[in-house]
Amino acid sequence: MATAIEVKDELSELLTCPICLEIFRVPKYLPCLHTFCESCISTYILSSVTKEKDKSGFKCPVCRKVKSMQEHHGAPETWAEQLPINHLITSMMDLKDISRSEKVCNACQLSNVSKKAVSWCTVCGEAYCTECTKDHRKFRLSLHHRIISIEELKSSESVVGNSGIVFCDEHPDKAIEIFCDDHSKPCCTLCATINHRKCESVYNYR
Repeated sequence: MATAIEVKDELSELLTCPICLEIFRVPKYLPCLHTFCESCISTYILSSVTKEKDKSGFKCPVCRKVKSMQEHHGAPETWAEQLPINHLITSMMDLKDISRSEKVCNACQLSNVSKKAVSWCTVCGEAYCTECTKDHRKFRLSLHHRIISIEELKSSESVVGNSGIVFCDEHPDKAIEIFCDDHSKPCCTLCATINHRKCESVYNYR
């Protein structure tokens, strides 16, 4: 069983950008699922495009897999902005903050009310008080969301145990499992069924 120090080190590594070696700032991921700060990958892209004299795409700084940008609009200066946000990383960063302070209900905050949070929805990435937790379980869209207690959330082992999963931007309750080479886009199984059923080069990550 991993010690608390080992778990803490693993979590810190997961939240560290491989370019600047600092905690992620606006984490963006590539089709290969490697993640970088938006500003870091933007600087890298501009340097790569200038060096390679190729404005059709760039190679991942880690695995060197080519990311084609031919279907994206705009100059290389805007490519980093168009990359998807790694919601797993942002959620884990939120979890790290929770372990250091008392969390308040995100739903109540919308009404400028501050209530102590007692649970965390692993799909929405939000904390809820007792009343909002009950409401969250009543709605059809969130009926099957996994909700855990704040105490369980504060356990570093439970955070690291969920690592390695990146969720779909269009369907937040679905994990990224598919990569469409035709569109150079990672997606969940639902997206693959709806939007990529006619594509020829579709691969399963798992």
